Amino acid sequence: MKKLQALTLVLLILVSVTSCAPAGPPPGTVAASQVQLRHVSAFLKPGFTLDHAYVVRSQAQQNASFFAARIAGARPEPAVGVWLISGPSDSPGLTLSVNAYAKEFSVAPDGAKSKAEVSMADPPASDLQRFVESQLR
Repeated sequence: MKKLQALTLVLLILVSVTSCAPAGPPPGTVAASQVQLRHVSAFLKPGFTLDHAYVVRSQAQQNASFFAARIAGARPEPAVGVWLISGPSDSPGLTLSVNAYAKEFSVAPDGAKSKAEVSMADPPASDLQRFVESQLR
C-alpha cells in the first residue's frame, strides 16, 4: 500500500511539473511576416495593435495559416487573438476571426459563421494560441 501511495505521489509531482512547462510551438510555426502583421492589423478596431505574432499552416484549410498575436491595449492581459489568413506570407488574402479575442477586438468576419466553419478546434489553432501566451509570461 505504501508503494502505491509513493508511486501516486511521484506521478502527481510529474504531472504538475510538466503541466507548468512552457508550451512549445506547433511544428512549422514561424514568426509572422511584416506583410501578414500589417494585413491582420488593418482589421483591428481603433486603439489596438498587434505584437508577438506567429503563424502556422492550417491542417484543415488549404492554402491558409493560423495567425496568433498579442492584442496590445486589450483587457484582460494577455489577450491573444487568433485569425485564419489565406494566401502566401507576402500576399495574404481572406482573413477570418477564429477565437473570442479576435472577434471582440477586430472587424474580421467570424470564421465559425463562414463557409469554411473555422474554429479553435481546427489543428493547430489552440496550440498556436497557447504558444504565444507562453511567450508573454
